[in-house]
Amino acid sequence: MADDNYINQKLKTAGCMIGLIVFVAVVVGVYEDASDKGWIPHSSKALVAFPVQNWELGQYVLCTAQTWNNSANGAHGIVLNCTGESLGASPPREMDVKFWGVVSEKEWTNFSCQRLQDSIVCRLPEK
Repeated sequence: MADDNYINQKLKTAGCMIGLIVFVAVVVGVYEDASDKGWIPHSSKALVAFPVQNWELGQYVLCTAQTWNNSANGAHGIVLNCTGESLGASPPREMDVKFWGVVSEKEWTNFSCQRLQDSIVCRLPEK
């Protein structure tokens, strides 16, 4: 009888652990999906290349963003190109940017960005 109780308790514990693992996996999957769709904001410093024409406060501009990593010295960050052309047309400025969506390291991600007083807010374009 004592052995049965011991086995039942171990089975209940194992069942709870499996249930917890499944729950955590579902939560992580839902979070990643929501983040990919631009429902969760990510704030970061970014090097921002401004458009050649004036970018007024409150105005929206189409931009592209990409993360970069320098394996030689460990440096990394985000580049936000709002020039509409290749980088280098204007010197970039470091600014606070809130991205509603994930910035990829493998390819440029398109965003619709709004300039605020001290920061920029970028959202994935509507599909």
